[in-house]
Amino acid sequence: MYTNISFKEFMDKVEERLKTYSLDTLREILMEWAKNIPPKKRFEFLAMLTPPKSKPSVSNKELLKEISELAKRVENGDYCEGWGWDEEIREERDWGDESWAGEVDEFFTRAREALMAGQYQLAKEAYAKLFGILEMGEEPGHLPGNPDSTEMLETDLNDALACYLRSVYFSSPPDKRPFELWEAIRGFGYFGHNPNLESVINAGREPLPDFSQFLPRWIDLLKRGNEDLARLLLYEAAMLSGGTSAIVKLAREGKRYPGAYIIWIEALEKEEKYHEMLKAAEEGIASVSKDYVIRAEIAEGMVRAGVHLNDMEAQLSGWREVFYSNPSPSSLLSLLSVAEQRKRYKEEIDTAITRITSLLEKKHQNHSLMESYEIRKSAASEILLTQAYLLSGRFDDALNLCKNKEALGWSYGDNPKGLVIPFFLLLLCKGEKLHPTPNLELILKDTTNTISGHYYHNQNVAERFQQAMGRVFKSAQLTEDEENKYLKWCTEEIGRRVDAIVGGKHRNSYYKAANLLVALAEMLANRGMKSEGAELIERYRQKYRHYHAFKKELNAAVEL
Repeated sequence: MYTNISFKEFMDKVEERLKTYSLDTLREILMEWAKNIPPKKRFEFLAMLTPPKSKPSVSNKELLKEISELAKRVENGDYCEGWGWDEEIREERDWGDESWAGEVDEFFTRAREALMAGQYQLAKEAYAKLFGILEMGEEPGHLPGNPDSTEMLETDLNDALACYLRSVYFSSPPDKRPFELWEAIRGFGYFGHNPNLESVINAGREPLPDFSQFLPRWIDLLKRGNEDLARLLLYEAAMLSGGTSAIVKLAREGKRYPGAYIIWIEALEKEEKYHEMLKAAEEGIASVSKDYVIRAEIAEGMVRAGVHLNDMEAQLSGWREVFYSNPSPSSLLSLLSVAEQRKRYKEEIDTAITRITSLLEKKHQNHSLMESYEIRKSAASEILLTQAYLLSGRFDDALNLCKNKEALGWSYGDNPKGLVIPFFLLLLCKGEKLHPTPNLELILKDTTNTISGHYYHNQNVAERFQQAMGRVFKSAQLTEDEENKYLKWCTEEIGRRVDAIVGGKHRNSYYKAANLLVALAEMLANRGMKSEGAELIERYRQKYRHYHAFKKELNAAVEL
């Protein structure tokens, strides 16, 4: 749950509106609210209609003691009664007393009250203890309820984190303030969404003291860090200190901060300075190493500038650089789409294939997820090469990638057979190339939803790939020998897969074997070989006549 408006912005807007209303108008507003209050909340509403009273200071000893007692109960597992399956969330979780969530919410409210009352040290310690309790929920046996314990709370954790960081800022000595704020962000920053200095500023109405002295020290500290978080905070600090010009200076600072180009480009886009945006993107593309993934984001700025300016060459150049630095199914499809409009499809896809094969030869460049994003090296996969081969019409090259690959494991997007065989079946469906048969349509849907690896959830990528396949089918011209070769290979490979699934008793995949087998028979029927298709199905029906679950799936596939 993310905050849509900061405390400072909210209070400023409330004050701004109140200034425009007369006393009579305010009375009318309150009376209208009163009319609509549910009966059960009337006394609560009346209690709110009292002048604000100065709240007594929160007792440090009392609040911290109560939170510590709660932490002890959580640590001892007092709220947990067992571990088991939750049918609603389809996951195992801790069962027990979920009242801890209400207690934590109440303490977060009291911590915020301490902050608003100027008791910064108390607020800092209270928030730290509460985040520590939530940390315990990351391990079983502590916080029953939703496995993500933060989902159990009413508290907006982005707001709570901002308040915590504000309390750290106010309670720290000026000379230690940058370091202590950085340590606080590193310690509990993951509880919020993109923790930053702006959120600290907006968590209260009072300006941050000594901010002009703090900011250069903060920038110096962040420059010494190599983590992605440090760099993001550095870019924010640069904008706060000197606006776009400071970001430009940072971007040009010895090529150490490629992400600054992205911030610069986005700033120019907001200002609708599209020609300058294009030049900034071109500078970034030229300055940042071609083998850095982040360069692709800079190149996307070039694409967007090209769209704003209706410059197709800029768009093509931009997508070419996006793909070069971060090859993916999505960037390949975008590149090919623009290339086709510029009648440079073959040139661009051949260049893309060269890039993929080059990266596959440099296996040492495969990046680690622990590596900083800004220095992460470009990488490519064999399945991406398979896709490129198929979309370029280099079918034999795609077939060669399938050699020595398993008959199982097609559903995870990293075995080329899972794409090549459905592609060939559709390619061989004479007269039905753009209208797959029922079983082939199911297989094709599953295939295009997995071809893009970690993009599998992106339906847009799957649909675009199918469209690209359709363009290939329209232009493909196979010789009779090629058709016979691909048909023989598909028949043999499908037979191996069916035997591996059914013979290996992988019951959860029986339907996959049945769909694939019947899809082959449907393709044969479309080629005028209906009897051969029927014989194929009957042969496997007899071969696995004792496998009733498989026969049931086979019958269901035939009836589609």
